[in-house]
Formats: sequence, C-alpha cells, structure tokens
Amino acid sequence: MCPVLAVQAWTDRLAALLGRDRDDLTGPLFRPVDRRGQLGSLGASRHGPDARLSDAAIRDAVIRRATAAGLSPAHGHRFFTAHSTRSGFATQAAANGASERAIMDQGRWRSLQVARSYIRRGSVFTDNAAGGLGL
Repeated sequence: MCPVLAVQAWTDRLAALLGRDRDDLTGPLFRPVDRRGQLGSLGASRHGPDARLSDAAIRDAVIRRATAAGLSPAHGHRFFTAHSTRSGFATQAAANGASERAIMDQGRWRSLQVARSYIRRGSVFTDNAAGGLGL
C-alpha cells in the first residue's frame, strides 16, 4: 500500500474509533492502540484517545518494519531508528527540489548546517530502473 493510501486508511480507522469524521480529526496522527483496538496504552506519553506514541514506540515500530522488509544496516553502522525518518524526509525533499528553507521549516531545524547534515547524498537511487515508477 502506498503511504498516502495507508494514511487515508489509518485516518478512516482513527475517525471510526473516535466517532468523528476524518475531516474533523485533531491531535497526533499516530496514536497507540492496544490489543483490544482501544486508543491509548501504557507506552503513550499521555494516556487516553489523544495520546501520542512514545519515542520508544516509534523507534520499535521503525526497527520492526525495517527488519520485516529485510533491511539491515550498512556494515559498521547503527540500525535504522525513528531518527532515520528525519534524514529520509530531508534527503527525499532535497532530491525532489525542495528549498533548504522549506526543508528547515518542515523539519524544525534552525541551523542550515544542521539541516544539511540530515540530507544524505548517495547514488543508490540514481540511474535506478525503479526511479521511473513514480513511487
């Protein structure tokens, strides 16, 4: 499932759990759901339906999904973390032509030097046959 459809499916489910229309949702996009399908859990920084996922819950989810996808860290490097999503965002936004100011605003970086450190330059996606798929 593409990310856009996945978010739409999740917000539909979230709206149903909260008894609201998807267009009326406020608060965190990603919230803890317990085994019974109830919003809020012990891993949340705040309990209840408006709780956000804890840092540890996000980290664990990123690692589980990376492992399930068969990804492994490059030799000598740490495994994927929740922080990897910030680098991924900055790198892809830069590759798509976003301005440094726009990347800084979205990533909430105040320093251009720090923002640039999140943009990973590499050739893994250049001259790649999958690049023309529009994903």
